[in-house]
Amino acid sequence: MNSVLRTKVGNVEVVLVGTAHVLKESVEMVRETIREEMPEVVALELDMKRFSSLYESRDVSLKEVIKQGKFMVFLVSVILSYVQRKIGAEIGVEPGAEMKEAVKTAKEIGARTALIDQELETTLSRFLKTLSLREKLRLLLSILGVFRGKVEVDEGITDEEKVNELLEELKEISPSAYKVFVEERNVVMANRIREIASSMENGKIVAVMGAGHVNGVRELLTTPMNHLTEHHQAYHEAKYRGILTKIIGAIIGFLVIFMFILILKNSFEGFLTAFMWWFIINGALSAIGAAIAGGHPLSILTAFSVAWMTSLSPFLAAGWFAGLVELWKREPTVADVRMLFKANSLSEMRRNRAFKVLMVAALSNVGSVIGTFIGAYLLFKMV
Repeated sequence: MNSVLRTKVGNVEVVLVGTAHVLKESVEMVRETIREEMPEVVALELDMKRFSSLYESRDVSLKEVIKQGKFMVFLVSVILSYVQRKIGAEIGVEPGAEMKEAVKTAKEIGARTALIDQELETTLSRFLKTLSLREKLRLLLSILGVFRGKVEVDEGITDEEKVNELLEELKEISPSAYKVFVEERNVVMANRIREIASSMENGKIVAVMGAGHVNGVRELLTTPMNHLTEHHQAYHEAKYRGILTKIIGAIIGFLVIFMFILILKNSFEGFLTAFMWWFIINGALSAIGAAIAGGHPLSILTAFSVAWMTSLSPFLAAGWFAGLVELWKREPTVADVRMLFKANSLSEMRRNRAFKVLMVAALSNVGSVIGTFIGAYLLFKMV
């Protein structure tokens, strides 16, 4: 692949360097390109958190992750980190080595560095919002399964034909994932490159990014600015889907309560029976999720006890309560959280107290959601 593409934004030349994030050749190409081009700015496909994690260990508050309902986002970031680290170990390259090399070489030539990617948390949140319940279940199974499998490394990953083929496969398998992971980030990076270029009268920018982004970013950089801005805004309107999800959850909760009222009007005994089934179905499925995750008995009991109530509100989740109890009982340390990004097998992960807390929160939540739909269906049959 011609991994170095060129375009212009006003009087500023932009050199796009396409890399595979775990290949030695990418590290060498980044170093050589920056030295040859001598740019004023080296732009990196990173956000501030990922940039910082290249040089220091990550400290995360699990309590905040659970309270904010971001345990699935954090789990996905753990698995992405694992896969990249595994590939890097197989071919002898440290993940992010090409980005470190870009920063180092930029300092050598006196160029400033700029971070142009969307925050990973935003990308993963957007991705998870596009998934159905079934797809989220498959994702959780993948999180467990990927630790058992061997990660294959394709040395031709930066070949243009191969990259395009992989992107087309992703687009076909999951259009939503392609839009979030590729197209949306292309727009963000192109916009930020334009912003940097607009602050320069002339000169050169070298932008280091994954090979799957270079063609899309170059195309967007040749797009009129007003169209690009509209394109960018259109993507970020998707954040309102989260509000829509809350509204749908509130409607479901209202309908369930309304069905309880109708059943109560007919018979108090029928109401007690309906409530018993609602309590047991929601609680049992949520507790099963916590048990599968290897949760503490008190966490499992918590999931069973609160699921009936949390299923009635879009602002509560059984996973929050079960996860916080698990956090209290397991008391994971800072070292446990850091080891999440260093584990090499499923057995290591399952022994990790921080991972267990996250899985308890995630799986008890999934069980509760399934229980909500089954319970609502049974109530409907009883009305």
